[in-house]
Amino acid sequence: NEKAAVWLLENIFIDSDIPFVIAGKNPAGFLQKFSRKFKNLTIVANPSADKMDDLIKTAQLHLLPSFNNTGIKIKLLHALFNGRFIITNTAGVEGSGLESLCEIANAKEEWKNSINHFFQKTFTEENINERKILLKGAYNNVDNAKKLIQLIW
Repeated sequence: NEKAAVWLLENIFIDSDIPFVIAGKNPAGFLQKFSRKFKNLTIVANPSADKMDDLIKTAQLHLLPSFNNTGIKIKLLHALFNGRFIITNTAGVEGSGLESLCEIANAKEEWKNSINHFFQKTFTEENINERKILLKGAYNNVDNAKKLIQLIW
């Protein structure tokens, strides 16, 4: 997470006026110190679960770069179920089947262009319905619990 935050700070936030929030548990001292260089950045250290949920629900964008493709990211699922627009890279969604619900940006300029585009865009009922349809299948807790019960019995 810190590697992703530093990458975003050094490559994306450095010349942007868009306000950004980085939230997480026990942010490293170097990250907090480095972030002071950015007038448009707020770090929320150790938010409660309610505060984190509120941040996710009210954020216009979720920037989720990944430096490995080790499966589905919980952060990604949480943002898809509760947030608005998501920008990630290929490694962040590879093999998840969630590519169509995210904006994929790999190069720095793609990230910047996507941020500028989606920061101004309205998250619509159509966006919500598209997510519900896709997430209802493979990522439905009730259906998956029933499948697990069937496997056990």
